[in-house]
Amino acid sequence: MVKLEKAKIKDAFLLLRIQKKSFSSLLEKYGDYENNPATMKLDRMLFKIRYPYGAYYKIMMRHKVVGGIFIYWQDDDETAFRLAQVYVLPEFTNQKIAQFAINEVESLHPKARVWTLDTPITEEKNCHLYEKMGYIKTDELEVVNDSLVLVTYRKEMPGI
Repeated sequence: MVKLEKAKIKDAFLLLRIQKKSFSSLLEKYGDYENNPATMKLDRMLFKIRYPYGAYYKIMMRHKVVGGIFIYWQDDDETAFRLAQVYVLPEFTNQKIAQFAINEVESLHPKARVWTLDTPITEEKNCHLYEKMGYIKTDELEVVNDSLVLVTYRKEMPGI
């Protein structure tokens, strides 16, 4: 059974460790030492957990933390959200955990009309996951370095 729990300050070190493990292969592959979550410091994790315009959740499976998801809203009325990070420990991938977490976080924020996210354009598994979940690839690209290009995805939620 998978569920989300709001992250607390006491969870910061564990979430940071899981995040580093989850993103380390992308760090090695793309060499983005400035932005890759594997290089995040504890103070930044604490900032995100405390961030008043967002929410950080632990992804739990059988009472064990297996990942995290960080979102924030991009407007005052909380109708435009950014899915900033979703990660699952490598040994728990391909179990639909990220898919569940994204669906769950979307349902926890019913006022959201639009969700956006970025992912490496060459990460076919990520792109497939987001497209399967209704996110649409936009023309927005960000060239980070010679080997890393991020593409923006957007999902419009059904009207009220």
